[in-house]
Amino acid sequence: MNPPSIQLSHVEIQMAVAVGKMRTKSHENAKSTFTMVKDNDYLGAAGEIAFADFMDVDWDWRNKKYGDGGIDFTIHGITIDVKCTRGNHQTRRLMVAQGDVNANLYVHTVHHSTTPGLIHLIGWEWGHIIRRIQPVKPPGFYKFNHITEPGDLNSMHYLDVNLEEHEITPPE
Repeated sequence: MNPPSIQLSHVEIQMAVAVGKMRTKSHENAKSTFTMVKDNDYLGAAGEIAFADFMDVDWDWRNKKYGDGGIDFTIHGITIDVKCTRGNHQTRRLMVAQGDVNANLYVHTVHHSTTPGLIHLIGWEWGHIIRRIQPVKPPGFYKFNHITEPGDLNSMHYLDVNLEEHEITPPE
């Protein structure tokens, strides 16, 4: 089954751009900020909007002075961090920086390379599973990351059904 894709509306793209700029400005002097790509904050906002659209939940666009602590959503008591990157959705891996695994669950999204606002929701994994993955330092990165291949992630369709039915509970 192919991962679901969400095409952000023109208004949602504008919102992601505005929120991305606001986040970039508020984080520009923070020493803990980790930026992998130039438009990191736009991508994060776009991925969060796509996830909110997919799950039919509200998106908290408000800027938090010290970031969100790695928590973008809380649904039925489960904390969720949405990660978004740009590129080929079949080869882009979920990367969570070592020491930054704070959420119960991670969602991996990819912004299509050539279609503005087209977000592929690749899959998800539990935080405790990600924490068990031996961190590596990819070439060109200054931090070690827990890396999960796209094919190893759980289906977004499974997450949607189970969260709606309140069946997923974080492991002990």
